Amino acid sequence: SMKRSRRSIRPFNRHDLSQASYSRVGVGLQLMQASSSIASIKWQSSVNGDERRLLHTRDGDKIFAEAHLDDSFEMKCETGEFPTGSSVLPPPPPDPVYSVHRRVLPASLTAMSSMEGRRYLLESLSDSETNSGCFWSLIEQFLNQSEPAYCGVTSLVMVLNAMSVDPGVRWRGGWRFYGSEDVLLDRCCFSPERVRRIGINMEEFNLIGKCHGLGIEMKRPAQQFENGGEYTVESFRDDLRATMTDNTSNSVLVVSFSRSHLGQTGEGHFSPVAAYHEATDQALVLDVARFKYPPYWVSIEDLYDAMVPIDRSTNSSRGWFLLHPPKTCNGNKKDTEARRPAELVPELGEEDACPIGRVKRRYCKANRDESAN
Repeated sequence: SMKRSRRSIRPFNRHDLSQASYSRVGVGLQLMQASSSIASIKWQSSVNGDERRLLHTRDGDKIFAEAHLDDSFEMKCETGEFPTGSSVLPPPPPDPVYSVHRRVLPASLTAMSSMEGRRYLLESLSDSETNSGCFWSLIEQFLNQSEPAYCGVTSLVMVLNAMSVDPGVRWRGGWRFYGSEDVLLDRCCFSPERVRRIGINMEEFNLIGKCHGLGIEMKRPAQQFENGGEYTVESFRDDLRATMTDNTSNSVLVVSFSRSHLGQTGEGHFSPVAAYHEATDQALVLDVARFKYPPYWVSIEDLYDAMVPIDRSTNSSRGWFLLHPPKTCNGNKKDTEARRPAELVPELGEEDACPIGRVKRRYCKANRDESAN
């Protein structure tokens, strides 16, 4: 169970999660759909001590309630199972103490735009062995994350666009394109507000990527403690080389690492790797937090070591992903517009007319994972 204090509960149902956020206190409770016939919310009234209970049925009936700031809440399911897709939103990020215009790149990292960084790039692109096959498709779609915690979803947006994946949703007008992170999170089983506040971890990155059709290999570095992975720095280097030398697979490598271990501010971060410089054994990270750091070169050893620290949200180390295009994807073929009648393609935010989408969301593993948090 989870206990929180809230000022009020507004009416909501499983089709309108936005109504479940409590903006006045910065956190909220969300119910999508019960995994059993009845889920309940119980709270202790701060006014007279009475216990009150609300029921939420599988049919998605609306819930109306009113509570006070110091009321104690507890959500549970009558059968002992937690309701599918429910979560308590974490508090929003604190207000900044001061304003910053970018960060200074640590001396151990080399900016891509520096003279040395440019030389590394030119040499890596001209190397017949590691000619950075994914560089051009990634740099073509390089974008800045629109929220401070969006590094994971923004990295996925970059990769999906680099692979020319069709989202099947009209972003603007008649255009089917991952034009923002909103397209990725549209109809997603994860709460967009939760992702905006705290981002995603490796397991969630894996789930969202697969939901959008990507083939994903998730790997963690080898460690001496129990929850470590089995992949060495040589494994990481080999995987990186593979994405650079194979111009036909269109595969991309994305890293999840600890910023502090690279001398940067912040902690967990995701970004794609776009090039490898063989002579100095360095990788080019296209940092999606472009407001904070420019793209930079980092040694393979240092980047690998930055993936070793434990992520508290998973109790495991961070790591890297090999992402492969969907088998049905046209890849980088640009000789077709894939036209469809606009009325047959839902707009961003519209309910999916296809029943498969609803079934997919109902049984999505993300629902079970979120309910456990």
